[in-house]
Amino acid sequence: MGEHCNSIFDIGSYQSEESDSKVVHFFACQTAAKLGPDFGTHGCLAYFGYNEDFIVLMRISDAFFDCDSEIDRAFADGLTAEEVYQRVLEHYNQKIRELENGGHYREAAALEHNRDCLCAPSVDPKWGNKKAKLF
Repeated sequence: MGEHCNSIFDIGSYQSEESDSKVVHFFACQTAAKLGPDFGTHGCLAYFGYNEDFIVLMRISDAFFDCDSEIDRAFADGLTAEEVYQRVLEHYNQKIRELENGGHYREAAALEHNRDCLCAPSVDPKWGNKKAKLF
């Protein structure tokens, strides 16, 4: 869903061209739970998303958005889905350590939640192929 809960993709109600042979990253809560595997059955090469709500604490929102954006930066660098996932985990872990070292334990715990809810082919093949890349 998009802004104001307007539907963008409904399972079984999108054109196969929208997922076939694509690498997909949705920064939306819970999309990986059902939509991600459905995209996988419709030819999606690699799906990155979250199977639970993505938490953002606005006081330091840049850290939260930065971690998720690392997915796009890594794919743009030509990495495979497996390499992207590993790089993103490392980025999350670095930000979590920085927050903990600064005494921001609540924020670090929220980032840990987001990291642990990230779904990708490296977590389960229902989200695609670990070797997939953009080009």
